Amino acid sequence: MLSRGADPASYEGRAISTAVGYGRVKVVKLMIDSWKGNINQLLLIAVVQNKINMMTYLASKGANLHSKKILRRAVYNGHLEAIAFLIKKGVNPHADAKLPFAAYRSGSESVIELLKSYGVIF
Repeated sequence: MLSRGADPASYEGRAISTAVGYGRVKVVKLMIDSWKGNINQLLLIAVVQNKINMMTYLASKGANLHSKKILRRAVYNGHLEAIAFLIKKGVNPHADAKLPFAAYRSGSESVIELLKSYGVIF
């Protein structure tokens, strides 16, 4: 499809977002160079779906792991793996004053305990 001029950012080209959400790194690799959209939006999809391999790949392509929104979304969705991954990649959990509120809204004691283990004050 791409060789015939399909645009992965177009309405019909929602394939890249779907591939990100399902964690299909090989498919995304085929489309990413044609992607004209915001790579950070793709990263947000990967975080919401807790796709660590996709998060790693998108970061290698320039996605910003250090956005407050990215860690906050992982916390809000209760994705322990994504939270740990982001913090280990250098994301500062103390940089976002709203993070404790997101943790409470997640309803997950495990998330709260994980963040406390990284020194986040509730």
